[in-house]
Amino acid sequence: MCGGAARPSPWWHGSTATRSDLSDLVHTERRALPADVRDLTTEQWTVESPYAGRSVRDTSAHTAATARTTPPLFFPGTARAGFRFEVMTAREVAAPTVGEPAATVAAFEAELDRVRHPPGPTDTRPGETAVHAEDIRRPLGITHAHPPRALTRCADLHLRPTS
Repeated sequence: MCGGAARPSPWWHGSTATRSDLSDLVHTERRALPADVRDLTTEQWTVESPYAGRSVRDTSAHTAATARTTPPLFFPGTARAGFRFEVMTAREVAAPTVGEPAATVAAFEAELDRVRHPPGPTDTRPGETAVHAEDIRRPLGITHAHPPRALTRCADLHLRPTS
């Protein structure tokens, strides 16, 4: 930077947001999604999502799995999958996609207020939530106005210098 100004700290050095701030953003985004998907038709649930070639229903199940995953669940699950992340996530998606689509919505709704999260920087949580919600909404033509604070947190994370 010019003029001797200090560079911002990389993301792993911490954040100015509190865990409570981040949880509020995540919970706001999670609570908005069920109303958008609750009444989808069977055909809409099978529409391909931009997320790794999965369907809208698979992506919904993935958001539920992410909300319930903690480090003590993540690491053994990864080991059981032979340290193949895609195998682990496919297993996590399988259970909430059995039966009627209402079961997938119920699985997601059961996780709405969870504050636990997978290992990794807590700053990624608003982005994970907002991006996957868009992976569900966009292929169906559903629009949603995300809170500017959530989008700002996402942009801040990805625009931070890494060195």
